[in-house]
Amino acid sequence: MYPDPTQYPSKPLIEPTQAAHFNPYEHTSPYYGPLPPIPPPPPTHKSHKGLIITLVSIICLLIASLVGALYVAIHSTAQQSPQTAIATTPRIASKTAMPTSIVTQPASTLTAPIVTPAVKPLFSDNFQNNASGWNLTGSPGQYSVTVSGGQMVLEDDHNKLLWEILPGQTFADFRLDVDAKLTKGDHNNGYGVFIRGIASQGVDIGLYYRFELYGDGTFAVFKGSLDANGNTTSTQITDYTANAAIQKEGTTNHITVIAKGISTQFLVNGVSVYTYTDSAYKGGEIALFVSNLPNLAPVAQASFTHLAVFPAS
Repeated sequence: MYPDPTQYPSKPLIEPTQAAHFNPYEHTSPYYGPLPPIPPPPPTHKSHKGLIITLVSIICLLIASLVGALYVAIHSTAQQSPQTAIATTPRIASKTAMPTSIVTQPASTLTAPIVTPAVKPLFSDNFQNNASGWNLTGSPGQYSVTVSGGQMVLEDDHNKLLWEILPGQTFADFRLDVDAKLTKGDHNNGYGVFIRGIASQGVDIGLYYRFELYGDGTFAVFKGSLDANGNTTSTQITDYTANAAIQKEGTTNHITVIAKGISTQFLVNGVSVYTYTDSAYKGGEIALFVSNLPNLAPVAQASFTHLAVFPAS
């Protein structure tokens, strides 16, 4: 659509007499005198598009340079002063309230030949059935004990320690051999044996020595005693100690305990990992156990096979 001509001012009309003599190419006029000089053409407006692009490019380069310099400075500082990791709850805190670190023992050999005594054992069980008279009492959803098919399986499902006492016998000096492994639950759960256990305050085993392996390849030794009020208290004799001889969760460990007089030697897969000297308890019960530690998922299961107790040599 074109604009309406009436919207623009009309040009002045030239008289006919003037038009006959008017030469637009001359610089003078007989009627008006000298004509003013022809104004120069208006300046050409150049496009600023190229300039804008150039300025934007320069700004982008400056920003990129600043970002790169900042990254280099931060990266360099991080390399010179590494950040300290935020500590979470220690893994071993579930094993004890004491903040004890794990000690790693050197081991010249991972395993050693296991030679059991040639003498008749004081007690033995291949766990094919319950001929020995184990206490198989259980509570659904809390704990269970089964003996069949060549193994005893202990399971605790409510963050407690479940023991199974060798039925009807006590032992003073002896050698114990048993194969055991953690078969279910968190690898921080434990399993092992009580020795020289003595009842107290209505508890079947209140005084004792306890050798505990964990699914992470560590072990610890504990002593049970009575406090001033006659209640059982557990004292940790060793740090949680890693030893290359100890197999982790799901793999069988051969446990040997040799108790003779005031000395007790603890071996795993034929390798001696600790010897404890104490004269407090000279005899008592033996028990196998699994321990579902506090603050862990509520399930821990361990299996035991080839149990034998020999006279101390």
